Order: sequence, then structure tokens, then C-alpha cells
Amino acid sequence: MNELSATSKKMSIKKISFKQLVWLFFVVFFIHNIEEFLSFPSWLEENISAIPLFLSSKIALVFHYNFIFFIAIALSLATLLPLFICIWANKTKNKQITIFLLLTIAWVMMLNAFQHIFNTLIMNEYTPGLITALLINLPFSIYFILRLKKEKAISKMKLFLYLPIGLVAYFLSVAAILLISYNILNFIKP
Repeated sequence: MNELSATSKKMSIKKISFKQLVWLFFVVFFIHNIEEFLSFPSWLEENISAIPLFLSSKIALVFHYNFIFFIAIALSLATLLPLFICIWANKTKNKQITIFLLLTIAWVMMLNAFQHIFNTLIMNEYTPGLITALLINLPFSIYFILRLKKEKAISKMKLFLYLPIGLVAYFLSVAAILLISYNILNFIKP
């Protein structure tokens, strides 16, 4: 029995430091955005008719210029934003602002995972980003939220108060990233 417990102690995973946890936000976003980049163009080409007309006409305009380049710009911006937040979070001494930003990102990741699930159920097929949303983003965001709660780094009230902030941040960041990407594409198009 003692050998077994000694072996399990050796095999146990050390608790991730807060600094490492911060960097995992970037890693998770990066992996998720790679999945979306690799699968979205072909998926959209096959499913353009299933997209509502008001959106498909806008997407057709983007296709006209260079859709893959547009997706690359948008996903790069969606990866850089968390990277800058992670760099800042590891440099600042203000733990409350760091927790606020990271918790907002965690809620955004969770909402994004639910959006992928919803889209997949509506389309009745795989949608780009679903695999990493389910296997990485959702578990990671839940882990982060539960860890904050367990370590009493934030009150329960603030924990759930940040959910609507995450919801607003999610939709604003997606809209801003798409708008900026579209403007960059228009600026550099031949």
C-alpha cells in the first residue's frame, strides 16, 4: 500500500502557478484559432447556402477579395488580443484588474464554446472550432473559474457579475475584429 501511495504522489500533477495559468489562456486561444483557420474556409464554401442571406451577401463580398486572407487577419487579431492581455497580466502588480480581465476572457471562451455547440446543433454537422471548444476551451474556462472560486480570489457575486460583461465583451470583440479585418483587407486589396 505504501508503494502505491508513493507512486501516486510521484505521478501527481503539480498545481499550475497563476503565471502559467495566464499563459495557458494564450495557448488555448492559439490552438482553437488554428482549428478554425484550417477548417473554416472549406466548411463555409460547402455551407454558404445555409447562412442567412443578409450575412451571405457580406461574406460573398469578402470572398471576392480573398476570404482566406480575411480569416487569417481576423483569427490573428483574435489571437493577439489575449496575447497582449497575458503579457500585461504577467507584468502588472494589480491582481484585481488581472482577475477581471482573465475572468472576462474565461467567460468569453465559455460563451464561444456554447456558440460552437449551438451552431453545430443548428447545422446538424461539425462547425469549425467545435473540437477545441469542447475539449480545450470549455474545460479550461471552467477550471479557471472554479480555481478562482476555490482560492477565494473573487467573491461569488463578482464571479457571476462578470458573466454579462463577458457576454458584451464577446460580441463587441467579435464585431470589432471582423470590422478591423474587413478594413485591413480593403486597405491592402489590389
